[in-house]
Amino acid sequence: MENKRRSIGKVIAVAALLAVLTLIPMVSMAASVPRAQLPVVITSCGQSPDALMIKLLCDQIKLANSFEKTLQPTQLKGFKTLIIGIGGSVKGLGEAGIDTDDEIARINRVIEEARRQKMLIVAMHTGGQPRRGDLADPFIHAAAPNADFLVVRNDGNKDGVFMKIAAKGNIPIVYIEQTMEVKNLLSEMFQ
Repeated sequence: MENKRRSIGKVIAVAALLAVLTLIPMVSMAASVPRAQLPVVITSCGQSPDALMIKLLCDQIKLANSFEKTLQPTQLKGFKTLIIGIGGSVKGLGEAGIDTDDEIARINRVIEEARRQKMLIVAMHTGGQPRRGDLADPFIHAAAPNADFLVVRNDGNKDGVFMKIAAKGNIPIVYIEQTMEVKNLLSEMFQ
């Protein structure tokens, strides 16, 4: 009888934990979505195709944007919002002729200039689990802690790295299930 009560207690504890974990993304979705201003420029941190996907989603909702894979600080003049698509790609880095250290140095300079110009900085990790790992994680740690707002696909946050970054930096974060949800967030941000 005692073993049965312990088993029931464990089941209830597991069910309660699952309920709380299920609610975390819902609570995060309630995070205040910032109001963004045009013009907006989109760049990559890691040279994955994710930044281009964000640009294409902007195009689908007819949100005027500029896209520069290897954006330099001198190209920020006149922009009000910077969107950084985070995700590493060996092929993308190779095509750009840069390595991880070069890319991190570039994005640090871009973020520093964006801060100086008082731009809104939005970091998006829309590639999910396929854009995680030893290659991508340095780009996450370079861009995400310096953002004003984070958008993260749930399957890219299984280890809680984005949740920890957001909590440490008091950065609003929204979790999405699918990359296409970015369109709704962009529409809300640029109302």
